[in-house]
Amino acid sequence: MTVTGTAAGRKFWGVLRLLPVLWCWVAPADFLIVEMEGKNQTVLLNDNVTISCKVPGSTPLNTDITGVTWYVKHQANETEHEVFEMYGNHQKAFRPGASVSLAGLEKRDFSLHLPGVQLRDAGEYRCKVVVTPEQAQETVFLNVLGSEMGNAWGTTSTYITTVVGIVVAAAIAAAVIIGLIRCFKKRKRPPRRHELPQEEPEELKLRAFTEVHS
Repeated sequence: MTVTGTAAGRKFWGVLRLLPVLWCWVAPADFLIVEMEGKNQTVLLNDNVTISCKVPGSTPLNTDITGVTWYVKHQANETEHEVFEMYGNHQKAFRPGASVSLAGLEKRDFSLHLPGVQLRDAGEYRCKVVVTPEQAQETVFLNVLGSEMGNAWGTTSTYITTVVGIVVAAAIAAAVIIGLIRCFKKRKRPPRRHELPQEEPEELKLRAFTEVHS
């Protein structure tokens, strides 16, 4: 009993010593994590947007065994569609202009770039990262604002610009009219008393003599 118990004890401690080695081999498959900046992201209509998706760590990834696929699920029909995929040298954009930086991929950055966002781009985006044989994924909801707000502001801005233009034009026209009226009055105004032509002294004497002897 003592010998058997001692042998069993040695086997048990031997297994315990192997656990750290086994952990080093198994742990990577359990620790591929995808991080996104929050669960909601809001952008304005026609803006360019980057939807963040990163794998924490500092060691560069081997792009030959690394890939990413982006999906979007629209609220209207709840169907999920591919937006962009990249595996090795293969890249395909299902949404025009969608892209992921190959240089960023090596640096664990799988962020999706979308130019000129439209209302139809709103929805739940899913980032699925594969580092063979591991994979991980996360989601974020993209809100697109600006349809009614943008049009309303555009209409208001145009209205204000038009009104200001009319006011300025009216002020200039009034100033021109006032200037013309003053110029016209100045030309038609009779000469002032001190501006009457002065008579010569001889003419004054002749007039006085005539008035006395008349």
